Amino acid sequence: LDRLYHSFYMSIKWGMRQTVQENENIEDRLLILLRQKGTHSARSLSLELGISERQVQRFLKQLKSAGTIERIGANRNGKWIVHG
Repeated sequence: LDRLYHSFYMSIKWGMRQTVQENENIEDRLLILLRQKGTHSARSLSLELGISERQVQRFLKQLKSAGTIERIGANRNGKWIVHG
């Protein structure tokens, strides 16, 4: 039973580590896209990154909270500014 629990724990731990690395990769790619063209929409970013529009919105929210990006202007006519 201990071996089974350890195996299960390690698979979860490994899965979480892999997800964090994947998220960092997506975040880096997202920042590159926003630097290249600040007028990207969440939909166009989702198509570029191969993830859902909702996932893009979550990444954008996290980056805004961290002060890494900023939205200037209205939703339709605004643009993203990447700091740093």
